Amino acid sequence: MKDEKGIGGRPMEEKTVPVREGEALDGEKLIRFLREHIAGVADAPVEVRQYPTGASNLTYLIRIGEWEAVLRRPPLGPLPPKAHDMEREATILQKIHPVFPLAPKPYAICRDTSVLGAVFYVMERRQGVVIDGTFPPGVHPTPDLCRRISEAAVDTLVKLHDIDWREAGLASIGRPAGFLERQVNGWIARYDKAKTDDDPEAEPLIRWLSDNVPESSELTVIHNDYKLNNMLWNPKDVAEPVAVLDWEMTTIGDPLFDLAAALSYWARPEDPEELIHVLPNVTTYSGFFSRVLLWGTGTSPAPSCRCFGGGGKTVDWRVNRSRSPAGEPRRPPGIVPRFTPSSTVIWKRSGDGPSHRLQQWVSLGHDVNRPSLTIFRIDEKIE
Repeated sequence: MKDEKGIGGRPMEEKTVPVREGEALDGEKLIRFLREHIAGVADAPVEVRQYPTGASNLTYLIRIGEWEAVLRRPPLGPLPPKAHDMEREATILQKIHPVFPLAPKPYAICRDTSVLGAVFYVMERRQGVVIDGTFPPGVHPTPDLCRRISEAAVDTLVKLHDIDWREAGLASIGRPAGFLERQVNGWIARYDKAKTDDDPEAEPLIRWLSDNVPESSELTVIHNDYKLNNMLWNPKDVAEPVAVLDWEMTTIGDPLFDLAAALSYWARPEDPEELIHVLPNVTTYSGFFSRVLLWGTGTSPAPSCRCFGGGGKTVDWRVNRSRSPAGEPRRPPGIVPRFTPSSTVIWKRSGDGPSHRLQQWVSLGHDVNRPSLTIFRIDEKIE
């Protein structure tokens, strides 16, 4: 079996497999569509392989001569309304790719269900490796490499959130108003429908969530499933992302929601064994950033910030800027994982202007002597 280094639509194993029984494509109809709608498709037989992981949508590698592409279609059988919307996903990629090149470029959307039995789309194939529960063969995960992967993951998400979604024509992909309230109410409703027993700890949590829905201070493009294995990485330097994958749930919403969801996948060595086994992830290796998220706005000497910890609690603090005489960030003596008075924290500038946004996942004691970083000191809690 020939090794496959990655695809453009979603995270997959490095190998493709023969198409599973019952999931074959009509090769004659497919190649006719491709030649009618995509320039450069060779006059050669079509070879179709399937990526074996992922249950959400079916994803295939299409090879015609030297030409390659990735095809995405919904799963077989009855589907819930609005689920597995391939046209929406491809349209999002069409609008995001020009302003965020890590999004794969879609080649064509087929709305004619007589071709393959469902709406599907075809996109470019990106070459890269997947970082999932283990590192690719031959990669030695040094602390420096893990730190650089952490930085790349943060930088990439910041760039995504910095997209001018109105200018990019993405205003129609979501309903920004009431986004967080819909998420809280929606997940509570799903829990009520799925629960089999009454959990005494659930009701206080549901009540707290319902009573403490925060207001979104800004709206951005959010990926909604951002994690290391939804990216492809350069095989020659696995700290360099070459693609962000799986845009099915992308919408316009609160960037903190996006970052908090990403943190839920960011397992750490101190996490319970059950969590580490359920979400196997290389982020338990030494050198990866700790699971801390800080966000805030403002340029006053003592702006306020909101700190999100792994336990899901939100605390407001007042922070004071701490800069070296030359204007460069100071290296803190260490960063504590809990938010207490006098903790030293780091924010990363993600935009310029009178009300720049600062955003960063924070590591415990990693090298922060970088011009893009601003160091703050938490001095008092805001009651």
